[in-house]
Amino acid sequence: MSNFYKTITSALNETALKQVKVTYLGDYVGYILEEDSDGKAMVFVVSGDNPEHLNKMISLNPDQYQDIDPQENYATPLDLMKHVSLEHLMNKGLLSCRDQAKVEQLMSCPCVNTVEKYLRGFNITDTEIIEILKNSMI
Repeated sequence: MSNFYKTITSALNETALKQVKVTYLGDYVGYILEEDSDGKAMVFVVSGDNPEHLNKMISLNPDQYQDIDPQENYATPLDLMKHVSLEHLMNKGLLSCRDQAKVEQLMSCPCVNTVEKYLRGFNITDTEIIEILKNSMI
């Protein structure tokens, strides 16, 4: 998942893919990877409240998603910090795709303090946490 996640994240940051809100899940955001003439779409979900649906491809009917303005940022600062933290841990080799429970634990952190506590469990230093926070600023 590490290389896959990094590749997808990098591509999405520079992509012209259409960003959509996955309405049937609530406040989730994804990118349309494929869309047929009937409006059915294959969407890669990148942000939302429940880690169970993140970083997954799902098939949606037209009434299950809506276009969003690409200039607006729908990810919360906390979501962004979680994703930056995940990238940091994967880049250091401390997490991998086999650590799904640990990834879900990070993504379910309800606030910045619990993310920090989670990172400290991997012996992440103050300097690294500050860098993660800087990279999380929009």
